[in-house]
Amino acid sequence: MNETSDSIKLTILAEIGSIIGRALRLESALHDILAILGTRLSMGHGSIVLLERDRGGVASCVSYDRTPRDQARRGWGGSDADIIRAVSKGQAFVIMEGQGTPLFLDGAVARRITRQKVALLGVPVFVHGREAGLLMVNRLFDSPLAMDADLAFLETVAGLVGQFVSLNDSVTEKVEALKRENAALRYRVSQDSQRTHMISRSPVMADVECLMEQAAASDTPVLLQGEDGVGRALLAGLIHDFSERARQPFVRIDCRAFSRPQGRQNWNGGRAPSQDSITSHFVERMEAAHEGTACLENVTLLPRDLQAKLLGVLQGQGIERPGTRLVRRVNVRVLALCGPDVAQLVQQGGVCPDLYDCLSGRMVIHVPPLRERREDVEAILNHLIAKAAREYGRHLRFGMDALEVLRRYEWPGNVREMEAVVESLVAMTDGGNISAGMLLPLLGAVEGARMGAKGGAVSPSLKDMERNEVVSALRRTGWIQYRAAEVLGITARQMGYKIKKFGLENMVASERARAR
Repeated sequence: MNETSDSIKLTILAEIGSIIGRALRLESALHDILAILGTRLSMGHGSIVLLERDRGGVASCVSYDRTPRDQARRGWGGSDADIIRAVSKGQAFVIMEGQGTPLFLDGAVARRITRQKVALLGVPVFVHGREAGLLMVNRLFDSPLAMDADLAFLETVAGLVGQFVSLNDSVTEKVEALKRENAALRYRVSQDSQRTHMISRSPVMADVECLMEQAAASDTPVLLQGEDGVGRALLAGLIHDFSERARQPFVRIDCRAFSRPQGRQNWNGGRAPSQDSITSHFVERMEAAHEGTACLENVTLLPRDLQAKLLGVLQGQGIERPGTRLVRRVNVRVLALCGPDVAQLVQQGGVCPDLYDCLSGRMVIHVPPLRERREDVEAILNHLIAKAAREYGRHLRFGMDALEVLRRYEWPGNVREMEAVVESLVAMTDGGNISAGMLLPLLGAVEGARMGAKGGAVSPSLKDMERNEVVSALRRTGWIQYRAAEVLGITARQMGYKIKKFGLENMVASERARAR
């Protein structure tokens, strides 16, 4: 093409300006810019490369080839590291025929270069003064124009490319801010959903709710730490429900199934599966969560080879099925659940340090046990009572003595244990008043359960507390067994059993004789 007047340059700039409205579809708009250069000028091949904001890698690369012959004669095949170095230099450069190293230019050097030996000409793309990428072409104008003519116009076009990128970044940031605000608003509105684990009055749970709101408004991995029964999986579900991925799959993956022999034997009709089938199952579960959320329960039990695959997903490397070279990139948000001892497991070698750093370096939510937030006991209990009334028609009422027992109890099984206690009461009674005498045997059934603080002096055992409740009821009713049974909400026969159980026969007889 020989026409090189200012008019054709203005025409090209006008055409590029007319598509700025497409900047929200950035890669498509950049391809259109290259197509204009290829159609209006002598460019056979051109490409635009943009870096990630932290310059850690190439974010996108758009290319245009006018003919298959031009595609076959593409100039530079530099690595990401080469491209990053060229961008960081912030100068125009050429790649000479048969060379792979950029030669950086100024105007004087450009005039001394023989045009026929230039394979590729590149200029930096700036966004708000920051080197953001490269615009590269094999040529713009036909010979015999000097090299600086190509350079000058290419830099003008690169300036427009920078404006496209800036506009896209600005709109994207505003959209992301609106998404975060929308997710946070949905989370606040949703707090009337009466979820058991989010009914709280304690300051520590207020902090947890604040972190959950932040987690719902972002898309980063989250590590939820806490003891069994505190509701980590339910909180993970809430984060998903109030996030931008709410309409996409929420896939729960229990990592115990991949580590315990008894868990693995549940597959294949009881036969222990092969390592490939175990890996395939994990890959399938991760693929099922594509575009949604993967909730990995007991993540510290995941075998090290599968931890490596999970790390690859978190780092955007995709996931590979065993026995193939097919790598699928999955867009998955990971919510990982673990116990409070995860740091110790890392030191012992059970958890990959890189995986732990990747998870804990983004957002960690520590869910406290129920014994550290006793203010929540009564609120959660009232919710469970209301739930029992709705589902079973049983209206339970806890006396002051029973409430005191519940407040002092350590709750080693946390909220899950409280749910089990209420369900047992529903099954045992037709409703009505619940006394400490009815409650204590249920709490005592929990293995290893003890009242009071850890370490130091141990508070009275459940057995001692139950005995004291029986004696107190007898004393209030003049040592009449059936009346004491009514106070405790049990039958006279059960009261007789408790008197024998605690060796109170002589005390009852003595006190009855004294009362006469």
